Amino acid sequence: MRHPARMSVGYEARGLTKRIISRAATPIGSQLRSLLIEEVKGGRLTPGSKIPSERELALRYGISRASVRDSIALLISEGVLVRAGVRGTFVAERPPQFAVAAQATRNIVLLANRNVFDFFQFRYSEIQAGAGSELRSRGYNLVLHSIQDGEERLVREALAPGGKPCVDGCLIAGKIRRQVFETVRELGLPVMLIDRVPGGEMQGAYSIRADYISGTHAAMRHLHALGHRDIGFIGFADSQKYRAYCQGLKQLRIAYESDFVDFVELFDLPPAMLAGYRSLQTIQSRGRLPTALLVTDDVVAVGVMEALKISGVPVPEQISVVCFDDLGQSTIPPLTRIRFDREEAGRRAARTLLDIANGKPPEVNDIILPVEFVHGLSTATVNSR
Repeated sequence: MRHPARMSVGYEARGLTKRIISRAATPIGSQLRSLLIEEVKGGRLTPGSKIPSERELALRYGISRASVRDSIALLISEGVLVRAGVRGTFVAERPPQFAVAAQATRNIVLLANRNVFDFFQFRYSEIQAGAGSELRSRGYNLVLHSIQDGEERLVREALAPGGKPCVDGCLIAGKIRRQVFETVRELGLPVMLIDRVPGGEMQGAYSIRADYISGTHAAMRHLHALGHRDIGFIGFADSQKYRAYCQGLKQLRIAYESDFVDFVELFDLPPAMLAGYRSLQTIQSRGRLPTALLVTDDVVAVGVMEALKISGVPVPEQISVVCFDDLGQSTIPPLTRIRFDREEAGRRAARTLLDIANGKPPEVNDIILPVEFVHGLSTATVNSR
């Protein structure tokens, strides 16, 4: 009888048997990453060629689509693969040499909420790229593992199969429940939080995040100086950005208008544009548009700008738009934005995690990185309308 720890699934392709061991110490996503890199190295996946879909890979290897998604996201962050919108995912024209080299012998895991990760793939890909680059330079391998809400019990099995940790530390990105954080600490692993929502739910945790508070206040002062008094918000209700927006209104003595605010839910990336489109329509249906809008990121802002264009509302002549983040989306006119260097956040988080592991924790628990306010062409004075 085969030992449970050696149970595996595989498929026959071009005379080769590819297998993923379902209960091995190496996470499934990391195993698939290695197999896809072998395909690139062996010339079976050539530069510029399209890789199979998530569904096809999941069926081929007998694993979940979530594990496939994790592997693809990691390879995109490493420059091995590139995503081309609805056309699919392709092998990069020039895959980096490090990506096809032998795996590092030491592992750091990046844990992320799956819904949040799917919505912010580009954002977390940059965090992965920064952390992965820093860790590789120090002889470590970065492994991505995403989990759904309610799957917290699976974290222990993933990080410590058989009760013994198979990783050397843990980076946690975005909104993860306290139970996950406590599980990592109980395993005795050093842990670092990235881009978490500030609060007291994880006392004593080391974290790194963007200074969206000062960035939001800078954007609102900018709009206020241009004469705007009706400033709206499109984004997530439970977010630092929304709280900073509300604080900014109070500081500028501007009344909060619920008709100028609409909250989006977590979607995959293309529907995020649709979410922005629908949010703008919702605000319009209430009878009056604000003179300015803060939008949670440039992907959602693309949908907002399209809805304004179709409605015949010119930007910035009739409404000014400021967005957070810089996820690579372009608009006409170019957006004024609050930008954050996520690759640097990943590098800094990785360095700090290794310092913690070596008994040299940072002097402060909460490391705040600056944001940059970038003037685009999407804001103008109210009088220019």
